[in-house]
Amino acid sequence: MEKLKHQVVVQIRDNAEREKNINVLDIKIALLIKNRTTLDDVVESSKKYNKKQRRESENFDHGLKTLEKDTRKKLEVIYLISFSFFFFFFFFIFLTK
Repeated sequence: MEKLKHQVVVQIRDNAEREKNINVLDIKIALLIKNRTTLDDVVESSKKYNKKQRRESENFDHGLKTLEKDTRKKLEVIYLISFSFFFFFFFFIFLTK
């Protein structure tokens, strides 16, 4: 009878230890699933952002010809004014020396 009691106590302890291990594994699995979901969200978001950036860069041509006519004229006027000011400034300095 004592031998059977001892076996029952050993089995209860083993079962308790196994239950602790199962709980730890459940927690680890849950964290892995949560992190995988988060990682999947990041990857998906990154793919969407890259597609958007690629589309925007394909649609955006560089240069003055892509500007609207009014905007291009305004930019040309500003450039001419700044160049004229720059030219007269150096011309004035040259004359004063």
